[in-house]
Amino acid sequence: MKNLLPLILFMFSFTAVAEEALTAKTAEQRVRKSICLNDLSVEQMLEKKIKKRSQRDLGWRVFEEDIGFDVERAILVNKSLQIRYRWNINPENIIIPVSKRAKRLCPTE
Repeated sequence: MKNLLPLILFMFSFTAVAEEALTAKTAEQRVRKSICLNDLSVEQMLEKKIKKRSQRDLGWRVFEEDIGFDVERAILVNKSLQIRYRWNINPENIIIPVSKRAKRLCPTE
């Protein structure tokens, strides 16, 4: 039994890390798939913007915050200017646009 304790602790810590990563991934997927204007998802709207202006996509990032996760998509406009779209997902799974660009991308009114 003594020899099993380290193995059990290792398995528990691995499971906790896997669940956390899954939660961050789920947060990103929810933002990507959330519906915006004209029945297009956030991801589709951003893809259109990137292609329209021939900008470089810097990808999605997820940040763990005190309350939920922040999900961000960055686009490189030129060598020194980046545009960032950022949303927060709270524990109730409500997506809230944080940055001005995210609010303009999918206006609620």
